[in-house]
Amino acid sequence: MKEITDALEKAYKLPRDTNIVIIIENPSKNVGVGGELVIDRGSK
Repeated sequence: MKEITDALEKAYKLPRDTNIVIIIENPSKNVGVGGELVIDRGSK
């Protein structure tokens, strides 16, 4: 979290306490990249 907050603070020049980071994890069967499901990309 610290590294993400540091990067946001540097990039947007906003106070640290205004940056909110929420991590939402999704199963790879529900995520697509480049027109393919992530779960299928791992099997190549």
